[in-house]
Amino acid sequence: MTLTELSYYSRRFLPVALIGFLLVLIFFYLIKLLLLLYTPPPKPTVFYNPIFQKIQKPKVNEASSSSGISFILDTIEGQPKTATEAGKVFFLPKPISRLNYKQTIYFMAKGFGFDTEKTKHQLKDNFAIFSDGEKRLEIDITNYNFYYDYQFATNAALLL
Repeated sequence: MTLTELSYYSRRFLPVALIGFLLVLIFFYLIKLLLLLYTPPPKPTVFYNPIFQKIQKPKVNEASSSSGISFILDTIEGQPKTATEAGKVFFLPKPISRLNYKQTIYFMAKGFGFDTEKTKHQLKDNFAIFSDGEKRLEIDITNYNFYYDYQFATNAALLL
């Protein structure tokens, strides 16, 4: 066999040899994995030190319920901790009202049963107030938090 033939056959059979080697590795580790999955794990063995023997369970004879105990959370100084000066660094301005607040508050008032054609809002500070004889709705126009009050005394039919 000449060097040219050796080079030709080695280039021709090298991919076959590599694929065969990879298949042997895959089947080897596949069999190993299957054996690992189907064999039960070994049971752990506990070794006792013969000097101390086996440690007994603790026995508490005077245990009772803690239902009658009251706790007071307190600090060492006897007063609650307040924020330090570093906590007072940031200035949080008051929220300002949005430009479309009228549309939103009238929509909320309709949801509470106000006839917005007859009952208009009154603006005091940042609160829009809708009021008729039996209902009162106060809406903060900066964040739309509201307070709703219904007078049941004026509508006695609801209580019967």
